[in-house]
Amino acid sequence: MPKKNNTKIELVDFGDQESNNIIKKYCLHSAPFDQIHNFYSISCRDIASENFLDRLKEKCQLSITAKSEEDYLFFTFFKKDKGGFIDLYFAMPNTNLNLSADIMRHNFYSLCLYAIDHFSMDNIEGLIYRKNKKNSMKLFFKRYIKAMTYKENEDLPYDSVYLTKESILNHREKLQVQSNRNKLDDKTPRT
Repeated sequence: MPKKNNTKIELVDFGDQESNNIIKKYCLHSAPFDQIHNFYSISCRDIASENFLDRLKEKCQLSITAKSEEDYLFFTFFKKDKGGFIDLYFAMPNTNLNLSADIMRHNFYSLCLYAIDHFSMDNIEGLIYRKNKKNSMKLFFKRYIKAMTYKENEDLPYDSVYLTKESILNHREKLQVQSNRNKLDDKTPRT
């Protein structure tokens, strides 16, 4: 299992077949957007995932990954929005690995903070068009990604998520305090 402090942030190398396969596999199995969700044949879904990969290359101004020495752990794709936000265009863990929620959260927050520094902006907004497995994703966000505000849009075909630099730093600090308490409890002798 990769350790949180052994990860580094790198630009996504779209010429690297391994990273492309991880992204395409996630798209094929998770069907996070209509172009894949609406197709039933594997060949059509494969073409749609390849097209989505091309769209990520073309549209996103910052495509970054958290990587351990051996593995890609998490991918995020950002672009600068005209409305004063960083647009979180797409984010995904490496589903080939059995990553804990703690590792996923740490990597996601690190990648978001990198984007905030890169764009010199403090606010991130993302639009969730997902239909497949949307409720389980929403529950995961609400339970583990507490720095994120999730807004359900009843009259729109998407939901919205928001993060700020302040919310990320505050939540990471709370997690660190909790982690330190847990370590102290583990070392306290029992009577």
